[in-house]
Amino acid sequence: GLSEEDDDALRAALAGYEEALGTGALQARPSPSAPAVAFARWVGRPLLLRCLRRVAAARELLREDLPRIAEAHAKLLAEGCCEELLVDFNELPQEEQQQHLEACIAPSARGTIMFAAGPNEAETAFSAALRHPGTPRWTTRWQLPDRYMPGLHAAPWWVDHPAARQLEASFPTLLAEFKEVLERLGGANASTKKFA
Repeated sequence: GLSEEDDDALRAALAGYEEALGTGALQARPSPSAPAVAFARWVGRPLLLRCLRRVAAARELLREDLPRIAEAHAKLLAEGCCEELLVDFNELPQEEQQQHLEACIAPSARGTIMFAAGPNEAETAFSAALRHPGTPRWTTRWQLPDRYMPGLHAAPWWVDHPAARQLEASFPTLLAEFKEVLERLGGANASTKKFA
């Protein structure tokens, strides 16, 4: 957990970010000058997105209201934050664009699922995340990695390793030694006793 001082500082920062978002201080204001409006959007939009990111991160750290955490992450997805925050994104090759997009979007998509109000909401959030063009093609809401390759299967690498074969062959000896140590230390509950 956070120290009391860090908790207070984070709550104060969160309140400031939420006030800026609530008052519209980060939105472009109408102006008679078209260049001024363009400049305000150019500066204001990234600030708005970074502010939304910080709100989501702060809510997640404080863990005070799970549906509000999920809502903050959902706003990030709805605003298209990653497409705009990735520098020179459109100049990257398409495959790299997808990799960067997935790595950026996955934490917010995962946040909408992890902090949903209940199982039904989590399933709904999972379905919504999968419809988002930048989300990794997750197959289950129980495992949500940032980079994901569908159809990749895990395979044990140790099966033919000489050390693994030797350990398997020595299993009766290892089991006997383990039982002897357990008996000497007081049985299966030995870890709850003090040792001299």
